[in-house]
Amino acid sequence: MHLLQGTITQMVPMTFKASPANLRDSLEKRIGPNNLGIDTSLLRRDTLDIYNRASIEKYFVTPYIFNPVANNGNFAMPQSYYFFPLNTIFLNSSPLLEQTIGWDGGTFDPL
Repeated sequence: MHLLQGTITQMVPMTFKASPANLRDSLEKRIGPNNLGIDTSLLRRDTLDIYNRASIEKYFVTPYIFNPVANNGNFAMPQSYYFFPLNTIFLNSSPLLEQTIGWDGGTFDPL
């Protein structure tokens, strides 16, 4: 039995508003100095409250909800996908690194 399995009941696609042109770029700027105690190195996108409708509607086209056809939203992730493989560049950088089990040459069990 897979631990990561279930049914997707609805999805909400998000699309950036087309204007103003710099709206999307504004989310990529750093927070900078503030009186709220927020880490100044964070990007604005990292603090966007996705549960606040006004925040979402400022940057995104009002989302519509897509309901998959019955029995079409099922998913089951293979257990080998729980941990993705390490890139060969990383593996070659240190003899202490091992590839994750479930991938070619994998010997390391992260669990």
